[in-house]
Amino acid sequence: MPFTYIIKCGDGSLYTGVCVSVKERMRDHYYKTDMCAKYTRYREIISLEALWKSENLSSACKLEACIKKLKKPQKNELIKNPHKLGKVYGVHLSEIKYEYIKDVSLGDFITIEN
Repeated sequence: MPFTYIIKCGDGSLYTGVCVSVKERMRDHYYKTDMCAKYTRYREIISLEALWKSENLSSACKLEACIKKLKKPQKNELIKNPHKLGKVYGVHLSEIKYEYIKDVSLGDFITIEN
């Protein structure tokens, strides 16, 4: 099952991505493996801010593209109110089936080092 996610970096920036295994992808970003995104390679990962499950990879990628078009204040609003995603894009997301996964954190997928 594919997922779309938003993570917060130590510099306050937000990174949006897509994955099939949230656990593996969060490990890639957090531990800076060879598979981590170039963007997160040079930034500390602070938290998993939002997570959506999609029915297929195409839907997850479309959702990612929509979120990436948002400005940072809009992304922050989306993080606070993830159920409003459809209202932000309305018709553009009508063909995409997704479900917000609530109450998850980065610590659910990795051991956070202090």
